[in-house]
Order: sequence, then structure tokens, then C-alpha cells
Amino acid sequence: MPKIFSEAERDLVRRRLLDAGQESIIRQGLRKTKVEELTMTVGIAKGTFYNFFPSKEALCLALLEEAESARQAAIAGLLARGLPAADTMRELLLWGFRLARENSLMRVLLQRDEYRLLVRTLPAEALAAHQAEDEAEMRALFQHFGIQDDQVVRIGTAFIRSLFLLCLHENEIGPRLMPELEILYAGMAGDWVAKMLGGGYQEATHG
Repeated sequence: MPKIFSEAERDLVRRRLLDAGQESIIRQGLRKTKVEELTMTVGIAKGTFYNFFPSKEALCLALLEEAESARQAAIAGLLARGLPAADTMRELLLWGFRLARENSLMRVLLQRDEYRLLVRTLPAEALAAHQAEDEAEMRALFQHFGIQDDQVVRIGTAFIRSLFLLCLHENEIGPRLMPELEILYAGMAGDWVAKMLGGGYQEATHG
């Protein structure tokens, strides 16, 4: 007979599954992570796993969404300081680079090219919802700065995403250079925001 968990027990089991999943993915990658190994670690039946997550990829997405929540809190804290927009963007990028170094899960997914597996396996609606939240967060950030133009927001979002992707290739670029490059990248992002607020986009496209 299937075990019936109380709400507190469900929360605890879910947390343990997330922790076990993160450890396994970081250690051996998403492809080699097995549901059976996770349930053995947590001490539940394999079938019980699917009462919490429909797949190991869904568990992985839940881990990424936890990291997203931490990022949202950090952004809110930076905005509350009331710094000029360009300075806020520089501080945000520097914080983000530190997070990217510390978030071993995302680094593993991207460096092992397993993010594509995640994208292919997850239901389209789940992935679309995750991407929409990410884009909405960036749009709200730019709007906070006073940047409203949709094309500028799209360019800015792609620009920032590309900077983070560059930092995932530090072994090829040179680990010793990355701290200085991250400062340079953050400065570029801050300068870009200042230019957009100064009408740089309109000058560049209509001048």
C-alpha cells in the first residue's frame, strides 16, 4: 500500500529529493543521474518519486527555479539601494558573475551541453513558462531604469545573457583573466544602460 505523507513529510521528502538531485547532477551530470539512485538516497520507493516530480528533468528545473528566486531577491535588494541605473547594472552583473561561479548546477548543465537535453525533454508549456518568467524579470528591470522600448529590452536581455555565457568558458579564455574581464563586462553593461537612457538607441537607429 502506498505510503501516505503528511504535508510536513511531503515538504521534507521533496527537499531531500532536490538536494540529492543537485548533488548527483553536479557530480555526474543530468544524463547519468538515475531516479532509482535518488530514491535510494532519500529512502523512498522509486514509484513514489513521481508523486513529487514527473521526471528528473522536472526536478532539475525546480532547482533552477530556486536559483531564480535567489536572483530575484538580490535584484530587489540592489534596486532598493537607489543607485543610478548604470551603477545598479554594474553591481548586478558583478553579483551575477559571482553567482554563476558558485552555482555549480548551471555550470554543469551548460558546460556539459546538458541544458539542451533539459530543453528537449521538458514539456513545452513548462519550459515556456520558465522562459517567460525570466524575460518578464528582465523587462521589469529595464523598465525600472526607464527603458521602455521593446526592441531595446530584447537587445539588452540578449546582451546580458551573452555576457554570462562567455563567463562559462573561462577555461578556454583563461581563469586568471576572468576577474578582470568580469569587471570589464559589468562596465560595458552599465555603459550600455547609460547610453540607452541618454537616447543612444534612437541616435544609432534614426540618426
